[in-house]
Amino acid sequence: MVSINLPQIAINAKGEEEKFWILLDEGLDMCFEALMCRHYSLIGISTKVSPIHWVNGGIARLTKEDKIDKLLYNGYSSLSLGLIGVYEMIRIMKEQSYFEPEGNKFALKVLKHVKEIVQKWKKETNVGFAVFQMSSNSACKELALLDKEKYGTIKDVTDKGYYNGVYIISEKEEEKIIQKLSVQNEFQEILKSGISFIKICKNEDLTSIVKYLADNIMYSKFIT
Repeated sequence: MVSINLPQIAINAKGEEEKFWILLDEGLDMCFEALMCRHYSLIGISTKVSPIHWVNGGIARLTKEDKIDKLLYNGYSSLSLGLIGVYEMIRIMKEQSYFEPEGNKFALKVLKHVKEIVQKWKKETNVGFAVFQMSSNSACKELALLDKEKYGTIKDVTDKGYYNGVYIISEKEEEKIIQKLSVQNEFQEILKSGISFIKICKNEDLTSIVKYLADNIMYSKFIT
């Protein structure tokens, strides 16, 4: 996993879209280089390094004389690109959230662009790649603190002490929760990732919400 700090790109772009796309592509190029370093470091590794994984079926059933090289291609394994701070990126670029029209439109545009770039990597290398919206507390906190130190306090961006790796839905009405979940569904159709945290009250009837999740969302969490 190598992650890209989207809020920092937005801060450096100063809200200018043309500059944002240039900086985003430069950041993605660096991520690709770092991920391929991981890939090349595994070429030539013998199955003897970890027989339980490579010989006895933990990951594959090769012989003790084999190298793992063939498992690094054709989508058998994957390198992961993490996206950190989609929410904060939108706040800087559009002064909206992903539940508002312009913010939603820009977020979808960025995610589609990232997906296209990653598909290009796959074709060029024959290596598998996956993209995730990061929900790692340590990475989201560390990058936010570093950016606060470098760029100062930015409202709803560096002032929280962390970057959002998840969608947080705090509506009380069932209908509004489902409406916001439908937005997450759009994002998951592009990248197949992203967790929504739904804030609920104890003893709340969740039947219709759970049914909607089962039919539309890959994964989600309730918090009280």
